[in-house]
Amino acid sequence: MVKLTTGNGRDIRAGFVNMGRNPGPGVAVVCDARALPFADNCASRILASDILEHFSWRETRTVLKGWTHLLRPGGLLDLR
Repeated sequence: MVKLTTGNGRDIRAGFVNMGRNPGPGVAVVCDARALPFADNCASRILASDILEHFSWRETRTVLKGWTHLLRPGGLLDLR
């Protein structure tokens, strides 16, 4: 099962696919967190740390819906 993490900056997590807006050490996927490039129902966990506050309140619902579509049934969306 895939575990995804976004918004962690330099806090690279072992066992996760680490995503970021910019390339860097440990960043496996460079992308915009508004549209994570994964198939629906692929992830058992998504860790979103220190990122949600960077979106406008107008787009927060859309971003969260996009992330939850990636979760498998019973998957965990961990917002920090």
